[in-house]
Amino acid sequence: MIALDLSGALGLSAKGIQADAIERGSCTRIPAADAGRLACSPDGQAALDRAGSRADVATALAVGGGLLVSTASVLSALALAPEVSATSVGLQLSARFWSTRVAVAPPTSALTSISPGSSSGV
Repeated sequence: MIALDLSGALGLSAKGIQADAIERGSCTRIPAADAGRLACSPDGQAALDRAGSRADVATALAVGGGLLVSTASVLSALALAPEVSATSVGLQLSARFWSTRVAVAPPTSALTSISPGSSSGV
């Protein structure tokens, strides 16, 4: 969540740097044909480069933070537990919305007990 908050703060900061460059007169908007483009002095271009760098970092933090949040939510919904009974051994994978079991039963000869002094054939 901190990454997402920091992303928002950096994005707003980048927008503020751009607005400040326009307000100071270091950059001016180019008329209609190239709407959204700016013509800047060297100082204005330096300010826009700083704003662009902050915007890039903000985007990376937003993507990374979003991936972390989504991964954490998936992992918190999953549970893997061993399952052992007298006749089988397995794992149970469950989630809040579904559950499945995988069990492996040992061969029946493995369940036969061998008493002391008897021959097991080994």
